[in-house]
Amino acid sequence: MAGRLLALVALGGVLGASWLLASGFSARVGSPYGGPLHDLGRAFSAVDRRAALVALGVCYVVVIGCGVAGVLPRVPAIATLVVVQLLFAVSAIAPGQDLFTYLGFARLAAVHDTNPYVHGLSAAHGDPVFALAATSWRRTTTPYGPLFTLVTEAVTPLPVAVAAWALKGVFATATFGCCALVGRIAREIDRDATLAVVFVGLNPAVLAYALGKGHNDALMMLPVLVAIWLIVRGRDLAGGASAVLAVGIKATAAVMLPFLAIAARRRRRTALGVATAALATAVITYAAFGIEPIHVVSDAGRDQQLIHADLSFIGLVGRGLGAHLGDVADAWGIAIFAAAYACALIAAARRPGEWIRWSGWAMVALLVSSGALFPWYLTWVLPLAALARDRVLQAATLVLSAAAIGVLTFS
Repeated sequence: MAGRLLALVALGGVLGASWLLASGFSARVGSPYGGPLHDLGRAFSAVDRRAALVALGVCYVVVIGCGVAGVLPRVPAIATLVVVQLLFAVSAIAPGQDLFTYLGFARLAAVHDTNPYVHGLSAAHGDPVFALAATSWRRTTTPYGPLFTLVTEAVTPLPVAVAAWALKGVFATATFGCCALVGRIAREIDRDATLAVVFVGLNPAVLAYALGKGHNDALMMLPVLVAIWLIVRGRDLAGGASAVLAVGIKATAAVMLPFLAIAARRRRRTALGVATAALATAVITYAAFGIEPIHVVSDAGRDQQLIHADLSFIGLVGRGLGAHLGDVADAWGIAIFAAAYACALIAAARRPGEWIRWSGWAMVALLVSSGALFPWYLTWVLPLAALARDRVLQAATLVLSAAAIGVLTFS
């Protein structure tokens, strides 16, 4: 009884802290981007925001602890998740957020007939989105997959403000869809579905950053989770095809392809699904953008150079040791990821039943070695950690969540 009461109090804390963060941020942003919470919240200082984030994180950890102990009530937990995700879905869209960068690249192609894989946003500096996009991306080509660019082009006929809210709605739907799929997969593989869902959906990195600030990472993870669900159910052909769709949204998803092949019961059918979807994607991409999107993978390393090394996990460790690693962090990152990824693939091949666990560790390695550890990147690993029977992986994911939020918010 005491455990259930503690869980209810912690869920109430998640709800309260989420309200303060979502409404407080919205109160600072004017129309038309302040959203429905603009007049309901009270603008607060950076100190207040940090306190609310800490409170959200503490309550989240207590909720997870109650779930592990088996005292987390299902209905209140899911209801809290739905409410807080809705709060962050309708929270403000501030100028400078990546959402406007996505919209700018889409308008470059759809409105200005300019290839976003050849030209940066500055090629249409008179476009109304140009002034709203992050300055660091104005002179670079898009680093996102061609399928994502085509999806975002669908909202460009709308007025800019309406298009921005529509795009955030797409991301919010993808976030909720990811949580729903995590629950379905958890039931398929005999995991605690409620714990798995809240592990992903109530994480502060997902709520306040990936969802609240309108990032596209959940849209990438949605077809990844569809692929996992299909392969778990023995539908290897469709599973392989779904994984390719994820890569077409963001190249990061390619990390998952070998693990899905290992997990498949009929690997030839998975390979056929991958090949068919890859061919279709290539044809669509060539028709829309030519061959230029092939540079997206290589350009990812270039784009990381736009980010200060101290925002990476390796840079954070270096700062803790009193050293500024600078460009050395990139070399260390490549070496760490290559070694860890190879080890994870070998482990998964030897124990195919644990492939989700080892794919999660591969994503952890990618986060640790990345040029920047942004909170929304945790969307890549949280669903995998939630589905794995590995408390160490789950703990590592929580530590990375705290580190990512801390670096960005408190440094």
